Amino acid sequence: MQIRDYYSPRCSEATVCEPFAPYLESFAQSLEDAGYSKLTILCKIGTADHLAHWLQRKQIALAELGDDTCQCFLRHLPACRCSMLNHGKSIHHARWAIPQFLEHLRGVGVVAASDLQETNQDHCPELAPFRHWML
Repeated sequence: MQIRDYYSPRCSEATVCEPFAPYLESFAQSLEDAGYSKLTILCKIGTADHLAHWLQRKQIALAELGDDTCQCFLRHLPACRCSMLNHGKSIHHARWAIPQFLEHLRGVGVVAASDLQETNQDHCPELAPFRHWML
C-alpha cells in the first residue's frame, strides 16, 4: 500500500510532506507488517506527517530529530493552528506515534540512536529483548 492510500479522499495530495514521503511510506509499511489496523496507521502516519511539516517550518533537518525535538513538537500540539485538516493533532495519538516514528527513523539509519539507548544497550545486553518488546 502507498502512503496516499491511508489518507481520506478529502485530503489533497499536498498533505504528504514530500521530502519525508519515503520515510512515511516505510513507516506505514512497517506498521502494516506489524498488523496495525488501517485506522491506527492513518492516525500514526497523520501524526508523523504533521511532525514532518512542523520540522520543515522550523527548518530542522530530519537527521537532527531527537527526543528533545519530539518533546517540543508535542508541546506545540495543544495550541496548534497548522492547516493539516486535523490530521495528527491528537495529543493522545501523538504521544505514542511520535516515539514510534522516531524509533523507525533510527532503525532505518536516518536518525542517530539516542545516547540513552546506546548507554542502556552497552550496559545491559540481557535487557535487549525486554527493551524491544517495550518499544
